[in-house]
This record gives sequence, C-alpha cells and structure tokens, in this order.
Amino acid sequence: MAPFEPQAVSESPNHDLLTAKEAAGYLRVPLSSLYYLVQRGQIPAIQIGGRWRIKKSSLDGHVLGAKTRKTVSCENDVKDLKQDTC
Repeated sequence: MAPFEPQAVSESPNHDLLTAKEAAGYLRVPLSSLYYLVQRGQIPAIQIGGRWRIKKSSLDGHVLGAKTRKTVSCENDVKDLKQDTC
C-alpha cells in the first residue's frame, strides 16, 4: 500500500464551497450583509470548524430567485399601470 500523498492545493479550487468572504465578494455585498442573510436563513450555509461555508450553487440559485421575483413584481406593476390608465 502506498503512503498517503497530499494533493497540491490550486489557486482556484474546483469545489463548490466558498468562505463567507468569498461568497460576499461573489455577490458583491458587504460581509456583514452576507452574515445577516445567513443568520436569517435566506442563504443556506454550514459551519465547518466554526467557519461558515456557502455553496456557490446555492448563491446562484439565490440570485436567480431574486431576479425572478423582481421581474414578476415589475410585470405586475406594469399591469397595474395599464389598468389604471384604461
């Protein structure tokens, strides 16, 4: 059996977990805002060794979900405006 050989750590890991700082940078929000969203459960996260880790795919879903909700809201606003003017 061959002894354990550690793998080299690359600059850009190909795993899906981000640190809180990386996630805040990805979303372009302050770190405090990211922690607030995590604490409220709006962004799913896990703690590993006392540090928060967030799946990049869940951030993508969070952003896409927000865009979808905003688009639907805007469409409803336009419908309301059209009804008011008729």
